Amino acid sequence: FPVFFYGQPYMGSLEPLVSAALVRLFGASPFVICLGTALVAFGVVATLFRLAWRVAGPWAALLAAALCLVGPPGFFHYMVSPRGGYALGLLLTILLLHEGLFPDAQAETVPGRHVTPGRLAVVGLLGGLGFWNFWLTLPALGAAGLMLAARLKGRIFSWRVWLPALAGFVAGSLPWWIWNARHDWASLTSAPASSGLRASAASLANLLMHRLPDLIGTVDFLPPGGARLAVHLLVIYLAVLPLAALVMERREPATAPMRRLAAGVLLYGFLFTLAYTLSSFGALPTSRYLLPLVPTFAVWAGCGVARCFACASVRGGPRRGVALVLAVPGAITLGLLVAASAWTLKAHAARPREWIPSARQLMDHPGAGEALFAKFDLFGINWATDGRVCAVSPEIWRYAPYLDRLEAARSPGVLENMGGFDHFLEQTRARASYERVGRYRLHHHAVPPPLRPAVLPATAIAEITDGFGGEWTRELTDDSGETHACLAASGPGGECRLRVRFREPVEVSGVRLVPRGHRDIFSWSVEGLGPDGARHPVSRHLVHSGYYWSGPRFYHGGLAARAELRIEPATVSGVEIRLTLLGRQNWKCIETLQILTGGEPPPPVDFAAAAAAVKSAGVARVFADRWTANALARELGSAVWISREPALTGEDPLWSVTVPVAETSGVIVDPGEAAHTRGVLERAGIAADASPAGGLVLFHLRAPRGRGDDEPVLAFYAGQLFCNRPPEPRRLTEPFEASYLGGKICLLGISQWRETRGPETATVIALDWRVAPEGVPRPMVLFMHGLDGKGRIACMLNEPLALDAGWGPAPWGRVCTTIHTLRPGPETPNGTYTLVAGLFRPGLITRRLIPDTTRETNARRLVLPRPLTVQRQTPPSQH
Repeated sequence: FPVFFYGQPYMGSLEPLVSAALVRLFGASPFVICLGTALVAFGVVATLFRLAWRVAGPWAALLAAALCLVGPPGFFHYMVSPRGGYALGLLLTILLLHEGLFPDAQAETVPGRHVTPGRLAVVGLLGGLGFWNFWLTLPALGAAGLMLAARLKGRIFSWRVWLPALAGFVAGSLPWWIWNARHDWASLTSAPASSGLRASAASLANLLMHRLPDLIGTVDFLPPGGARLAVHLLVIYLAVLPLAALVMERREPATAPMRRLAAGVLLYGFLFTLAYTLSSFGALPTSRYLLPLVPTFAVWAGCGVARCFACASVRGGPRRGVALVLAVPGAITLGLLVAASAWTLKAHAARPREWIPSARQLMDHPGAGEALFAKFDLFGINWATDGRVCAVSPEIWRYAPYLDRLEAARSPGVLENMGGFDHFLEQTRARASYERVGRYRLHHHAVPPPLRPAVLPATAIAEITDGFGGEWTRELTDDSGETHACLAASGPGGECRLRVRFREPVEVSGVRLVPRGHRDIFSWSVEGLGPDGARHPVSRHLVHSGYYWSGPRFYHGGLAARAELRIEPATVSGVEIRLTLLGRQNWKCIETLQILTGGEPPPPVDFAAAAAAVKSAGVARVFADRWTANALARELGSAVWISREPALTGEDPLWSVTVPVAETSGVIVDPGEAAHTRGVLERAGIAADASPAGGLVLFHLRAPRGRGDDEPVLAFYAGQLFCNRPPEPRRLTEPFEASYLGGKICLLGISQWRETRGPETATVIALDWRVAPEGVPRPMVLFMHGLDGKGRIACMLNEPLALDAGWGPAPWGRVCTTIHTLRPGPETPNGTYTLVAGLFRPGLITRRLIPDTTRETNARRLVLPRPLTVQRQTPPSQH
């Protein structure tokens, strides 16, 4: 059962289920899918119509419905297209406010006595559905609950009151609880709290200055100036008008529902603002999270105009003239807003839409006959072409049918050069046809590199060092994913360096890296090293965003991802690899580095023969690279398990890559990878029979005579076989211990300490952590402070504690390393500073975690054993 929309654990799937039911009845089409959302949106209008009627009569209901029939552009868009359950969220918001204001049909005449357990259960059910599907309904639940508590007074503590409400809430939110109990409560970290009071204040300022104007919709269609200001003044007038009506009718018994509405709307507005600014919703640059305010404002404004007219219609009333003066402009204002909404919608529809004709041109283009890699904002092409063009973003695993089409494509295309596809072609010395189709740039019919190089044996590599001189030869050449190199920037512009020296000159045709955190984009280049150490560039700096070749086609991301840079074959004594970190990366984790050499044309593959060889060998689990795995899956079906991409199959990633050492396991590789695979098995001490399989090589593992718990574990990912051995304990430069959270995480010491000198100074510190098997709460932030002689903070660092960046399970029960670079600003004078560090959990009110240690502490900060030295070097003056 799909509990969440788009697989995101904070958007429930109840609204999409309406569309799914309609698709089941009438077939799949964009109209039918949108119809499900539109029906829920119609329920929003009907519900607010009823609420406004009960507050101020039929005219108020008509005015409120008129405001929401079209509404602002963003509101209308989300009410007619399935974009995350917003229509259902608005429906639940109005229903909750209705139940809070009118908990029973007779509640107006006999307060408190007629709030039946059944109605309380309904309130709980609506709140539970909102908790599961749309968290921004919780302010409405809070407002309804407080209004009911005020009505019930002391009865709120009776089990006859809270038990039905609680039962309803549990029933409505039951899918949320079941799913999270099975998925480590992932919803609790999907929409975290604000990072602090300063961030919340910024969210509040943005709410007033940017998000509300964006929601009104004048930003895109009116130029800055009088027209835009006039629309905002009209909205403010309608927001204030109901208060004037309340003042004029403050002693009238008939206005009791209006007074309750005022209390409910003000309470809801306060709770909504509080929830918005104190959560991560307020940090995102979008106004869509303010959509629940639209129907609430419509009810409030419609009732205000209606009550002003009601006050003006009372003959002989003392304020009849004032009410009429307020009511007539209010009605005109409301009419103008409705007309402006209709005009804005018409202007939006009349905008030239070059992308629709261009999308239809793609339908007839031979290069778009198969699925296309594209950014998520180009998904409208699928709708405009009724699915004949399939544009897919593999970075967002949301819609399985599109992803299946992309995976099955024999020669996919790329729209708008997604992820720097032209750089990928240059990196791998491949090519593709490129042309413009309407407004779109299209790469299609990509041709793989003509030669497939072999992997240079690790014994031919003398040493691998980073930019600081640290050696990583064993970690990068031992074919083990448990060991890796953590590289910090050692050059300008966030550049990491790896220098590889060979025992004797080698003809190099490329470099392959297996990085951790495959989604992290970086750019890189390779320089050749001569016998005298002289460098000469053999490639330019190119961006790697996740593309790679597997067989004759390319893929993006997944467990088979790796980075390759092919060069013109050159004989060198070594190579220097320069990686430039992009985005917010402070360090890069590399599991494996391989030097590619030589190259032969790929042999033809007969997958029918390969499948027959697998069957005849009696293999039940086959591990292969992505293209080979997909082709074998088509031949073998469900008869044999194939190691396909787990993001598509839904299987556990760790289980999908672990190769059992048994007679039922087999590894099938390209002939160019056979020597490397054989070497991995030999170094692991695992026997296997190698046999040809339709142009490929099948390694059929033999049953071991006996294996202990400390034996190496085989794993297949990144297109090759690995032998994961427990890493050797690292020698710490400065060992000490400081535990947090009752021993769940322990700082073991400093494993690296590097200082750079120049016009700007930086200190790179690698910390080793031991994590308890039960894990630690996330997120956590590590901070470092450089204190001067008076204990004042002279420089500081705050960054998330990223305990692991790999694809596998969290590093609970293991030791892992994090790297942090402290760069004092120009305001920090040269000198020596006491360096302290600690942890805190981000939130509205942050508190430092208390370290349990024998070392010196300072205000819950651990005093590190080394001081921080700031010593800038002035560049020599040039005359």
